[in-house]
Amino acid sequence: MARKGLYANIHAKRKRGEKMRKKGAKGAPTAANFRRAKQTAKKWGKNIRTLKVDLLQKVEHTLKEKLRKKVNKFQNNQNE
Repeated sequence: MARKGLYANIHAKRKRGEKMRKKGAKGAPTAANFRRAKQTAKKWGKNIRTLKVDLLQKVEHTLKEKLRKKVNKFQNNQNE
């Protein structure tokens, strides 16, 4: 199972209201950690954009299908 990334941990810590560790302190992220996170974010950014498009298309299809069913149901009730 993949671990959460550096920025996910930073955001979670901020949400809890905790202060960040000082640069160079034990356990604080190093410059290399940030460089690695930056590369991962770029890679995921491309994937996320394509996932958003796919998700929007699926939602649009689902909504159209639900609307079509409601219209058909309404028309059937009007005919009776």
